[in-house]
Amino acid sequence: MTSTEELDLATWPIFSKMSRRGLLVSFDKMEALLADVQAQMEEQLALIECFAGRKLNPMSGDDVARWMVEQHMGGKHTKGGRLTTGKQALQQHEHPVLDAVLSYRGLEKLESTFILPTLEIAKRDPAPGGGIIHPRWRLTKVRSGRVASESPNLLAFPSRTEMGKRVRSCFIARPGFKLISADYSQLEPRTSAVLSQDERLLAIYREGRDLYIEVGTDLGVPRTVAKTLTLGTFYGMGGQKLFESLVAEGVVQGDPSVPVFDLETCDALLKRWFEVYSGVKRLVDETVVAARQAGGWAYTVGGRGRLLPGLFLSGWGWPLAKLREEAERQCFNHLIQGTAAETMKAAQVRVDANVPEFMPQLQIHDELVGEVREDRAEEVAARVAAQMHTTFQGVELKTDVSIADCWGDL
Repeated sequence: MTSTEELDLATWPIFSKMSRRGLLVSFDKMEALLADVQAQMEEQLALIECFAGRKLNPMSGDDVARWMVEQHMGGKHTKGGRLTTGKQALQQHEHPVLDAVLSYRGLEKLESTFILPTLEIAKRDPAPGGGIIHPRWRLTKVRSGRVASESPNLLAFPSRTEMGKRVRSCFIARPGFKLISADYSQLEPRTSAVLSQDERLLAIYREGRDLYIEVGTDLGVPRTVAKTLTLGTFYGMGGQKLFESLVAEGVVQGDPSVPVFDLETCDALLKRWFEVYSGVKRLVDETVVAARQAGGWAYTVGGRGRLLPGLFLSGWGWPLAKLREEAERQCFNHLIQGTAAETMKAAQVRVDANVPEFMPQLQIHDELVGEVREDRAEEVAARVAAQMHTTFQGVELKTDVSIADCWGDL
């Protein structure tokens, strides 16, 4: 693999082009979405007042906590002594007021974090059909080498919810153009399979089976849980973070088709995952040992280093043990996530050199998005896919390609 320094130098001009060209935002779509979100926020406020019997500020933790105390609801408390009112805490209760509070907060975040800032930025550079945003791409901000963007942070835009897709649908192709998406399938799991040489994982990929179905079968969990669990191992998730992720994704207790998930169960699932895919566990251990021998430096395949002094903390008391375990997870995460980022950058360089008709606009983790003239969309999409298609030490890196008029439809 090309060294990380060479990749960074080769991709700087590409991201510069991406920033200069920018993305077209439809004012009509974005303003219609804003009106819809604000109307739904008003509806949630009305529901809160109806079921609570009085007005309640859903954005005020103190206000919500006082109402919960009046209703004799229990839960965890902050250091200041009041009930916690975060998302995870409120999801533990089944009550229409708290459901409306959570809905309002989600809508308010959509409005304040994504819709209004994007509109403000796009209006600085008006264009036919809307306005252009010119995100600032950061290649050195994330320690693993992953790319980050600012003004706005496009990588944080929601994609799974219906509202999130509507936000993305406001980013449209210019007149006479189409958007193309080329997305690596399961890049980080495939990277882990190759580097660990785990026979079970390699067999799944070589035989073309669905990884998450296989993991779910091995561990006795649904595919959605298996996916979160598997990706969590590569992101360095601990049991607490896995539990929070499952809660956030709607895996709730009480569903007869899903095992009951609590912190103890999540810890056990992570342990069991590494027992089943023991090659990955061996790679984790070897990576940590190598980093300690290298003075605390963890490296990707391309040579990107990250210093993790927490690897040398000794003792089993809190917080030393927790900080050391976190450093060990970050060590493995850096190897997998950073090497996958290098694979993605190498693909960008090949596409830029060999498919000049493809005008890149976004790099979202394992996905490239760009514009191409409408009459050449099918041809260029096939060429982009051919350039991205490669094998990594014998494992095929598959690419999914789609063509659409807006980001939300890709």
